[in-house]
Amino acid sequence: MADMSRAVALFSILFWPLIPMFWLPVHGLGNRVRRLGRLVYLIAGIAWLPVAAAVLAWRDALLSPRFQLPTGLAALGWLLFATGSLLQIWTAVMLGRKIVGLPELLPEREEQAIEVRAPFSWCRHPTYLAHHLMFTGAALLSGSLSVAAVAVLDIVTTQIFIIPLEEKELAQRFGEKYLEYARKVPRILPSLSLRGRR
Repeated sequence: MADMSRAVALFSILFWPLIPMFWLPVHGLGNRVRRLGRLVYLIAGIAWLPVAAAVLAWRDALLSPRFQLPTGLAALGWLLFATGSLLQIWTAVMLGRKIVGLPELLPEREEQAIEVRAPFSWCRHPTYLAHHLMFTGAALLSGSLSVAAVAVLDIVTTQIFIIPLEEKELAQRFGEKYLEYARKVPRILPSLSLRGRR
């Protein structure tokens, strides 16, 4: 089990930088990035390679600082990681190619429809909720301080920067239709009431 938790921890540290490296320019730079189209994927991938190489080179140092947790919290970590992974897969299946930013990069070629079926009827950003669950779970199950830092960075970066930029872009793309959806459905934490799910 230790090897598995180490692999999850390394995976989290290794791949998290792709999230802000791709989504911040896509949502923050708008038309300047859209002009590049699919080339944005290549640019983000090339920019990520030195980060990935550094993480792999320093993996022992990154994974060494640890905190001790009761067994129950480590088990909770596995549950959160699995739940987040399943939610990520679900949203990927629901969105198809849209999950990788094609509507933002090639808006004129994609259908202009807001996804409102579950899990998007529970919260507006289930993909980011999935990330939060996965990285928090990875931190708990591995006891890695570096993964805990990634979990905090993921929450701060997505909540303060990525989601507001994405929502601004969605409001521009869909207008009042999106604003009405945003008024009814919580941003990230699903509502326990059934009111917004109709």
